Amino acid sequence: MASCPSLTELDLSRCGSLDYVMVQSESLKTLRIVGCSELTKVLIHCPALSELALQDNPKLETILLWSDELSALDLSGCTGIVTLKPQCPKLDPASVKHPPFRHIEQHIKPDHPPIAFMLKDTFGEAARAAADAKEREWKNLKEDSVIPPVHRPF
Repeated sequence: MASCPSLTELDLSRCGSLDYVMVQSESLKTLRIVGCSELTKVLIHCPALSELALQDNPKLETILLWSDELSALDLSGCTGIVTLKPQCPKLDPASVKHPPFRHIEQHIKPDHPPIAFMLKDTFGEAARAAADAKEREWKNLKEDSVIPPVHRPF
């Protein structure tokens, strides 16, 4: 879609053999994917997208969705959804039309520090302790060099 910068609406309805959709567009505002009987996965990254209709896609299991403007989402008839991951700040979850879900993941900002910081703290302490132990070991050597003598049998 990057090669179609003026495209604002796209309808991929009734594509019976379509099983995976990936759409990325800066200009797309409306997307309809209705009645695609074999569709199982949808990945959409469209910052300007405001309306999305994914109706009557019974095999659709996974939806990954990024949009800054999405305010209307219709998932009516999508009875196989297992995972829905919307990254859409303007989308009101109460306004989404959908059948009952088995599992929905929504973006929740963690209340703990990033994993990298926790790993750094945990392994940083262990690394410092190991370095200190090695330094004590080297200081306890009676020789002038920290390089061990080489045994030569001849």
